[in-house]
Order: sequence, then structure tokens, then C-alpha cells
Amino acid sequence: MTTIESLSAVAQCTLGATFILSALAKMQTSKTLPEAIRRFTFYRLNVAAARFAAILLPLVELMLAAGLVAGFNLELFALASMALLLVFNAFIIAHLARGSRLPCHCFGDGGTVIGGGTLMRNLLLMALALWLVFLAHSHSAAMFTLTRLLALPWHEILGILVTTMSMMIIIFALGESSALSGPTSSRGRT
Repeated sequence: MTTIESLSAVAQCTLGATFILSALAKMQTSKTLPEAIRRFTFYRLNVAAARFAAILLPLVELMLAAGLVAGFNLELFALASMALLLVFNAFIIAHLARGSRLPCHCFGDGGTVIGGGTLMRNLLLMALALWLVFLAHSHSAAMFTLTRLLALPWHEILGILVTTMSMMIIIFALGESSALSGPTSSRGRT
């Protein structure tokens, strides 16, 4: 496996695993997710739209994860991932600018509030997606696909898994660092 394929595999697996974990957590909190979405969007969505978004968002995250991990049409799935993360970041920045420290709900009802760590985590994920867009555009023949995984020796698979797990630890640590920044506030409600 080339260095480009290894970097691609780690980025794809990290983004894919993040979206899978996020989607599964959102599905487990389906009763509280619509109200969390309403709060996150500054109550711009009515109850019906928020319920629809609470159903749609985890499905979109699962679809992105599948596309990223499979590696087919990677540029499209990486761009879609960047777009979704950009929307999340726009709302996070708006809340932070207003001093609002509401629960993140990024990975369920874990109690983590949005903050600088949440923003940094999403920027890191966006950087991984941008890297994948670049790789897919400039090195499309060398891109990692799930079918190539089956042909890899065990030590290369282990290397990809260990590196992906290390990236996931960093991603979750960044998000959790927001919890240390202060209490939840309801300021910013419109």
C-alpha cells in the first residue's frame, strides 16, 4: 500500500467512523433530538421541520459514512461531508458569538456543550474531507477503496485501524474539551 493510499484510508475511516458514531448516537436520542435541533438553529425550524431533520440527519450521516468508507465517488462524498460540517460550524460560531453554551448533541445527550473544542473538532474533520477531495482529484487511481482492504496484509490493516483510532481519540478529546469551558447557558434563544 502506498503512502497516499494509507493517508486516504485513515482519513476515510476517521470521517466515516465519526459520522457512524454521530448517527447512531442521534438515533438513540431521537426523542430529544428535534428540540435540540430547534435550539441549535435558533428556533428557525418549526416542530414538524425539526422532527423531519431529526430523522433525516442521522440517515445523511450514515450515507456519508458509507460513501467515505467504500471509497467510490470519494470526491462527491468528501465535498458533501465538508458542506454538512460547514453548516454545523456556522451555527456553532453564531452561538459562540452570542455567548450561548448549549448542549452539543453531536454524539447524543452526553452533556458536552458547544465551544472552541467543538469548533476545532469540526475544522479538523473538514480538513480531512478537504484532503480527501484533493487526493481524489489528483490521485484517483491510488485512492483507497473498501475492496482493496480485503487484499491487504493483516499488518497494514492493523496500521490503518490503529491510526484511525488515534485520530478518533483526538477528535473526541477536542469535543470534550468544550465541556471544560463552562456551564450551559440558554442565552442566544430567539
